[in-house]
Amino acid sequence: MMKSIFKTLLLLSFLATSIGSLAQSNDLPPSSPKDLKDGQKTPDAILKDSLSQEISIASFLGKYVFIDVWHSRCSPCLKQIPFLKDLEKEMEGENIVFLSVNCDSQEFRWRGMRDMYPGLPLWDQDGSFCGKYNVIYSPRFILIDPEGKIAKAFMPQPSKPEALEYLKTLFNKN
Repeated sequence: MMKSIFKTLLLLSFLATSIGSLAQSNDLPPSSPKDLKDGQKTPDAILKDSLSQEISIASFLGKYVFIDVWHSRCSPCLKQIPFLKDLEKEMEGENIVFLSVNCDSQEFRWRGMRDMYPGLPLWDQDGSFCGKYNVIYSPRFILIDPEGKIAKAFMPQPSKPEALEYLKTLFNKN
């Protein structure tokens, strides 16, 4: 019995490390038919803010929306926080809002860590956001344009210079 539990834990640890390494290296998993495509209309989803108010992705129409998708037990997600804060500071005053969307199924995990993340902290309480956006790993970064279309379905991680460079081109800051 103990050997079986140990083997299962070892396998889960290996899978978590593999997925984290995949996400951290910015190599993307094979795409699926559900994947978002650049230029596609953004699916709407209802998220919960820290005051338990419902927030719709569509409510940000008219602005660029940089979405950071994370889980509380994701070490690559935590490593992106300082870079995400720098990115948000660099874009201050521009027509862009930063959302930190947590996809944990248990609210206490999100509440325990939400203040660490920059931007507006939101929780995908029913999994609809992660389902509609086909989030299968984290961290994941998505950019929506002011017209409500996907500008970048797989935005580079904030730790990569390409993320800032891309955003600067949108706002002619080069």
